[in-house]
Amino acid sequence: MKTLNLSIFSAVKKFRDRLFICSSKHSDNSDVNTIGYQTTFYKTIEQVPIEIWDQIANKANIYFNRNFLRAMEESNTESIESSYLLLFKENSPIAIACLQIMDFSIQGIVHDCEASKCFIRSVGDKKILVKGGKPLRILICGNAFVSGEHGLFIKEEYRNKQTIQELAQSLVLLPQSHHLQKPVNAIVVKDFNTPSLSVMGHLKQFGYHEFMVEPNMVLHLHPSWNSFENYLSFMKTKFRTKAKSAFKKSKELEIKNLTSDEITSLHTQLTDLYRSVEKKAEFNLGVLNLESYAKLKQQFGPDFILRSYWLNNEMVGFLSALVNHGDLDAHFIGLNYKLNKQYAIYQRILYDYVNIGIERKLSKINFGRTASEIKSTLGATPEELTCYARHKNPVSNRLVKPIFNYLRPTSWEQRMPFKEAMMKTS
Repeated sequence: MKTLNLSIFSAVKKFRDRLFICSSKHSDNSDVNTIGYQTTFYKTIEQVPIEIWDQIANKANIYFNRNFLRAMEESNTESIESSYLLLFKENSPIAIACLQIMDFSIQGIVHDCEASKCFIRSVGDKKILVKGGKPLRILICGNAFVSGEHGLFIKEEYRNKQTIQELAQSLVLLPQSHHLQKPVNAIVVKDFNTPSLSVMGHLKQFGYHEFMVEPNMVLHLHPSWNSFENYLSFMKTKFRTKAKSAFKKSKELEIKNLTSDEITSLHTQLTDLYRSVEKKAEFNLGVLNLESYAKLKQQFGPDFILRSYWLNNEMVGFLSALVNHGDLDAHFIGLNYKLNKQYAIYQRILYDYVNIGIERKLSKINFGRTASEIKSTLGATPEELTCYARHKNPVSNRLVKPIFNYLRPTSWEQRMPFKEAMMKTS
């Protein structure tokens, strides 16, 4: 690789110096200060003063709920290091960020794609980004296991460039102002809907690269759908027949909603089914410990759903979901792929999500990021998501920029299952 010239090194040094203008002090709850602003980091949600957190989090969604965060922390201590950022202006809290730190293999991004060639050309023999094939240690602002804006909340009046600058600086400073188990290589800030980009786009001015990921597939539930049969009546014949076929194939399945104790006792079976799906996914930030689900069931009761599917006394599938302020968020599923085609397990799971949403009289279902085309056959439409990432090392950050030019969602065909006339008149 050609030697970088002095002008590039000078630019990198200026950028690095600008990011590290803050002073920091080391403690369990570390503080970083700039003029008029203060950032405080906490290692656990228990350390965060309730009265301060609730000043902001009570206006946010369920993923900022302390019980949710506690469940995720306690069940994933071996794979995830948690941290929480509170940003103050003139001693008043204006923003919170939920952070997860974990190992991630770069092969999850660049394996078997044109970006891999670009990566090799850019990094060359120095292997600045990944030494010896070791995984990256990444800091995620957001939730690695749920699609959507669930990691960062800023008070409306402070959604501006200055706040984003303070957050960008603080995320880079976290590794040196906090006693982390391992050094951080890269930072990812995820997942933002289009309306948020006018604010979050300022991250690009502070060394972050913008890239799009697979969309969140969303089904808006029509107010007139008072039953699943009513929902099917809105469908074109082709798609209604497809749904009925799935129910016919899956009629032998026994379906049961699990309690917290049952989730615990069936942990091994649930994990095996989950991992069979996880291994087929093209992209995963991390692997969830399903002990989290037993804790979520304890904390949220009927608002956390884990539905299991059985055949001849063997669990062959499950779905999980969380009710979030009038929406149903689909979480992970598990499948026995050997039986899936014969018994239409996956299709039945998708239709059951719809049925749950209708029965609970919710407004929409967030199906998440995978299998976009299949989910569109249910009436779901894409909601674009944008992420921002940077390598902590300024030189490496410049070198990896071409990779992000290749990262884009996979193309697929949007299906239109509903009768247009009925959607307009109802």
